[in-house]
Amino acid sequence: MVHCVEAGEGKHRISLEVHFTDGRGLCIFLHGGERPHVGGVALAVPREKSSHDGLTTDTSLLCAPGHKDVILAADIAKIIAIASNQIVTVTAGVHVDNADANSLQLLTANAQMAARTFITEQNWDKK
Repeated sequence: MVHCVEAGEGKHRISLEVHFTDGRGLCIFLHGGERPHVGGVALAVPREKSSHDGLTTDTSLLCAPGHKDVILAADIAKIIAIASNQIVTVTAGVHVDNADANSLQLLTANAQMAARTFITEQNWDKK
């Protein structure tokens, strides 16, 4: 099953496509901007914090040369892995030509909004 959530408008629109594996992990494609592509991959594995007060993740990253998408991939993978308590991969490719700090902040906020919307739709925010 594939579930899609979108956030933002125009060149700052972000799509989060989630592929379910029946409780054995989530494969996510996070894309948007003017040229969706594959720029980086994050794998987040949830685990109990050493303080025993919740979950954190061990996160591994792969980055295409010259791409910063992996930073966004890691952020979204961690958020969703902790909420779902499942292993999560996020492949991210978001590009806006000549992006300034404001554009990057807006793309990040839209990606986080899409992730939070997905978590709410799955009722994982009520755990």
